[in-house]
Amino acid sequence: MEWAKKHVILVSIDSPRRKELPAPLKKQNDKLKQKFQISGFPTVLFLDYSEKILGRSGYKPGGPEKWIEDAAKQIK
Repeated sequence: MEWAKKHVILVSIDSPRRKELPAPLKKQNDKLKQKFQISGFPTVLFLDYSEKILGRSGYKPGGPEKWIEDAAKQIK
């Protein structure tokens, strides 16, 4: 969590399978999934301020340390 506080601004977009989202929220989430070509979950995107994709990640075996190592390489 300390790494994230120093390096990223977190935006979490929920796409639940078993829960119905309000229509406006579902529409917004579907638009973002299409825009950023999200096909699987979890998906983590690293964007710059103009929404250019700098990197893409998801589940990484090896625990948080391996994930942070990979993420840090993508946002340099």
